[in-house]
Amino acid sequence: MVISNADIEATTRYIADQTKEPEGRQPDWMKTDRGDFQAVWLIVETDGRIRGQLRFRVHPHALEFPSISLIFRGNNVMRIDLVPPDECEPNPIQAARLGLPATVCGPHVHRWEDNRSLVKSSGVWELPVRAPVTSPIRSIEQMFLWFCGEVGIQLRPEHRRFVEPPKDLLSGIE
Repeated sequence: MVISNADIEATTRYIADQTKEPEGRQPDWMKTDRGDFQAVWLIVETDGRIRGQLRFRVHPHALEFPSISLIFRGNNVMRIDLVPPDECEPNPIQAARLGLPATVCGPHVHRWEDNRSLVKSSGVWELPVRAPVTSPIRSIEQMFLWFCGEVGIQLRPEHRRFVEPPKDLLSGIE
């Protein structure tokens, strides 16, 4: 698959745009076919266009380890994963050129700027390069605030609180 320069540049501009914000109130959590929970929050731009969304995921038995992705035009363009500190993943060789470690343990982020050249050269819209998150993030709410700052999403006071799936949704989960 060929990913055009226009697609790469549009994604870079979208992330750099500091005027986008979540649309409406916090979305409801829904159980997926895979057994985890997901919430999708549309992102509106100042001109009213909606080309992106935040996608939140959490496993019912690991609520303390959520994931948030920024999706633009149907592609994952940035993601943060809160994982246990002893969970380690290897980085591709290209990460060394960016000054990133060969192995990343604990919370990490898959930044667009770290993965942009790989997406373009491979023709595959994946984000294999990860960087450690050094901020002390301990909850989905802290993660949400940090992530929005990283991707230029402006938050009004009513957007600043993001909560995990409600306990009644989780009832009956084995």
